[in-house]
Amino acid sequence: MLSGTILNAERRRVTQTGQQVLVVEVRTAGFDVTVCLEGAAHAAAPPIGGILSGTVCMVASLDSWRVRAEARQ
Repeated sequence: MLSGTILNAERRRVTQTGQQVLVVEVRTAGFDVTVCLEGAAHAAAPPIGGILSGTVCMVASLDSWRVRAEARQ
């Protein structure tokens, strides 16, 4: 479960599929995160300052972090 305050929201189109997504920047208790919502399921963008809450699947990449860490050695 993820809950946080909406900082920004904008509609974008995926070039490969043509599908729309809502890209929402959310501030949680521990970090800021970008959440992508299915565009067809949401007619309007959520209001800035509102609360976004729900079950999410988190995906991350540490590749650039590893490169920076290795460069310090």
